[in-house]
Amino acid sequence: MGADVLVLCYHALSPTWTAALSTTPERFERQIMSLVRRGYRGVTFTDAVTAAPRGRVLCVTFDDAFRSVYELARPILEKLGLPATVFVPTDFISEQRTLAWQGVAHWVGSAHEHELAPMSWEQMRTLAESGWEIGSHTGSHPRLTALEQPSLEDELRRSKAACERSLRRVCSSLAYPYGDVDERVVLRPPIALLG
Repeated sequence: MGADVLVLCYHALSPTWTAALSTTPERFERQIMSLVRRGYRGVTFTDAVTAAPRGRVLCVTFDDAFRSVYELARPILEKLGLPATVFVPTDFISEQRTLAWQGVAHWVGSAHEHELAPMSWEQMRTLAESGWEIGSHTGSHPRLTALEQPSLEDELRRSKAACERSLRRVCSSLAYPYGDVDERVVLRPPIALLG
């Protein structure tokens, strides 16, 4: 019997934020609960793509490390016994800066600016210790295809190193910001060789 692998990509949760990348905690819980009732079991992203899972497998991922993932999604997934994977733009976490780049920066200065708060490394360590995976989402969340090779390699090296240093565990996964990828980005030297 083969696997039925479902990977869901979320960003933020909020009861009031109307951003396209946010969903309400209630909607999120209904979506995940529906899949659990259908027999899906949770795995991390790396396990979903490398461990040859069997049966119905659900991989919940969150790009950008919004604090709402820790505060609102974690309790829901914990209650359901599911891990998840968070892809982290490490420069923002290390500097505890507002998560602001093309696509979300227009929320800075609005009533919803607080939604752009990132998790802390301590919160991510708590997630990792409870079975979540923390992966790279580059350092500064750039469009990777627009970068020259030295900058591309620096973004990836810096992010992987920050994850491993701050979490004291191997960082083995990467999500491309904006889903922006081409052959040059994919065929870059492996991150492991860049460190």
